[in-house]
Parts: sequence; C-alpha cells; structure tokens
Amino acid sequence: MTDTQLESADDHETVIEGDLDDLEIDDAGDDRVYFDGDTGTLRLITRRALVLLLKRTHVAAYRHQREYQAIVEDQDELRSRLNDMFLELVIDPVNEVAYKRQAGQELGRAFPTLLINRSYTRDEIAVLLRIRDAHHRAKRDGEEGAYVERAELLETLQYIRPADTKDQVRADAVAVRAIERLTEDRFLQVTEDPDRLRISPVIETLLTVEQLQAFTEALTVDSPPEQRVDPGDDGDDSDDADEPNSEEVR
Repeated sequence: MTDTQLESADDHETVIEGDLDDLEIDDAGDDRVYFDGDTGTLRLITRRALVLLLKRTHVAAYRHQREYQAIVEDQDELRSRLNDMFLELVIDPVNEVAYKRQAGQELGRAFPTLLINRSYTRDEIAVLLRIRDAHHRAKRDGEEGAYVERAELLETLQYIRPADTKDQVRADAVAVRAIERLTEDRFLQVTEDPDRLRISPVIETLLTVEQLQAFTEALTVDSPPEQRVDPGDDGDDSDDADEPNSEEVR
C-alpha cells in the first residue's frame, strides 16, 4: 500500500446518518419492540451504542457516557453481533474507550471486512504525534482533560514544513485541512472556544507504540505535507488488506 495507516479503520462505513439523540430511551419493562416487525433483543440504549460502534472509529465515555456504559454492561451481546461481521469489540477501561477492529489478525486470516483503511498525510501524522504527546503530559500532570490551541498545531506544521516550500498559501491550507480531518475523525473535539480543541483520550489507546515509531520515521521522509506516506509499505494494494494490529486507529 502507499498510504500511512493506523490500525483501526476510518469510520466512513455506509450507515444511514440519523440523530440518535432524538430517540427517547425507555427501557422499562421487557417490551423491546421499537418498530413494526422488530425482532431485535437489545435494549434501546445498547442499540444506540452498537450503531455508534459501527459508524465511528470509537466510542469515548467523556462524550457518550450512556452509550459507553451500555457497551460495558452488554459487552457479551455486542461482541456476538460484531463477531457475526468478522469484527471484535475492544474496551479500554482505563481511558474509557470502546472500539471495533478486524477479527482474526493474530492468526493472519483475511475475512471479509466492513472497515476501510484510513491513510494519513504527513501533516496529519505530525498533528497526531503532537496531540498524543499533549494528552500524555496532561494525564501525567493529573489534569481533567487535555487541550490544544489551533495556533499551536499550525505552528508545529509550519516548523516541520520543508524549507524549499514555494507555495506557502497552499501549504497553510493543507495544514488547516489536516486539523479539520482529525476533528472529523474525533481525535479532536471543538469546544466553546473555536480556537481551543479538546484531545480525545482515544489518541493514547489507538495510537500504539509501534505506530508512534513508524509515524515518527515517516516524518523524516522528504515528501510534500499533503502526500500520503506509508512507513510500513508491504506492497499490498488489495482493498481487503488487514487493518494495522492493535486497536482502532488501531
């Protein structure tokens, strides 16, 4: 492959978009029929949690407390449903993050997959490394949450920009887009202050030590910031290539 990839897949799976918060949760009693012909057995909050697991790379307790708790409480049932799709459920109780990953990786087996490989540009890799470091420091210092300023991230990307970059305006636009992409991927969350971003704890769970090393090495490659780099290119360009091994950026 020619793109840098995290172990988990990007959640661009084809799932109908809908506002789960519009659904009223009422799990009182044993009646779990929510629409005509409903044969499902999960309570409503757990169904919401399953949809989030399928749609997104992860479910974090700090943002979806009820859904995360439902995943923990009903993990056996959810594991079974994900296993039917050749997926595994992983729960990190320390960082309170849950995510799915491709099954059978440790055995080297290639099953049909719903996951799509997510590649990252050099600028995106630089931001990932920067926010993981910031989250680690905040956690070490006992802070309740980790935050970063947009300006800090842009300065970081300007610092690593090749000295011979001719089109600075275009490079700045690429840098802004890198931050937007990682916000869309929910590694970063917008706060009330649009210039201040919260770092999701999932960054520590999903970005493994091996990937940290590979990504750091990728930044030494002399390539444009918008070019997608593969620190571990194995030449496999198949659509069903296994996701990296660990968690969901995995």
